[in-house]
Amino acid sequence: MFEHIRTYRFPISLISLVIYYIVGITLLTTSEEKEEIIRLTPFTLIFTMVILLLNHMHQAKKLILPIGIIILLGFLVEVIGTRTGLPFGLYSYSDVLGIKLFNTPLVMGINWGMLVYAGTLFFHPMKIPMWSKPILTGALLVILDIFIEPFAIKWDLWQWLETVPPIQNYMSWAIIAMFFSWLLGKSLTPEMRNKMALPVLIIQFLFFVILSN
Repeated sequence: MFEHIRTYRFPISLISLVIYYIVGITLLTTSEEKEEIIRLTPFTLIFTMVILLLNHMHQAKKLILPIGIIILLGFLVEVIGTRTGLPFGLYSYSDVLGIKLFNTPLVMGINWGMLVYAGTLFFHPMKIPMWSKPILTGALLVILDIFIEPFAIKWDLWQWLETVPPIQNYMSWAIIAMFFSWLLGKSLTPEMRNKMALPVLIIQFLFFVILSN
């Protein structure tokens, strides 16, 4: 039984994630309980991260420490951001994203870990200069954030003092994502792959595009 699960891990993961997000989009656009459904966002982020990691190929244990460091640093960056306005600008989180520490949802660290991992593993197998991969990951995540921000504001995940995100938010996203991707890349071996990296990125883009309007 477990052999079959390992053999069909990718298609099972892909189908599960697609169904999950389709159901989520449907409920958020048709249900009368939208406020309760959006509060499942922390579970959605954790579920997506688990699906990603389950599909990592070759020496998964080697990435436990670097991914853990990125999750921790991502959370700390958000804590600093909410307290000082640096590096992203002045913003504050609502209670939608669940348990908070220092006025910052704990799940935001997981969000950083998930997106950086997906972006980094997407570019990792490509035969392009190594120095360019963190840059491409940073650029990709900034493009994604352009769609995340309207969604987050619309569904009250967080709010900006200036109503709209300042340009420094996107510049900071790029720099931090590049650094995190470089940090993760230091632990990657040539054999490491993850077939779910691209599907997760596509699903994230479609989810935020559809629900931000």
